[in-house]
Amino acid sequence: MIHDWAFTDSHYVVLGNRIRLDIPGSMLAMTRTHPMIAALALDPGRRTTPVYLLPRSTEAVASGRDWTVPVEAPSQMWSLHVGNAFEKDNGRGGLDLHLHMSGCSYDWFHFHKMFGYNWKNKKLEPSFMNAVKTKEMLPANARPR
Repeated sequence: MIHDWAFTDSHYVVLGNRIRLDIPGSMLAMTRTHPMIAALALDPGRRTTPVYLLPRSTEAVASGRDWTVPVEAPSQMWSLHVGNAFEKDNGRGGLDLHLHMSGCSYDWFHFHKMFGYNWKNKKLEPSFMNAVKTKEMLPANARPR
């Protein structure tokens, strides 16, 4: 799932997230008994989060780097929104890309109560996201496989 992106002088930065379609959740969303976000689930089968660095110029393409292969961020990294992106010469003949972004690294997500917000009763209780959960307490689509 691509939620946000950024660009620097020489690259577009596309942030992916470890998401898969949740078929039961999408059925509930279609009946309007649940919000559309219920159609998404964390993909426990992916071990990393892809970050694609797409070249903006023919020089960057000619550098030989395979831009179809993403840089892999830690699996618990969930990118939300980018505030700024820029490049700096790293002094070794290359560039370091810097992203200022909001992100989170919860062990699990439950999209029906996104970040602790229960849309049915309009109450916010985010502390349950940080509680240690046993496998049985997690929703079926968030259980490790």
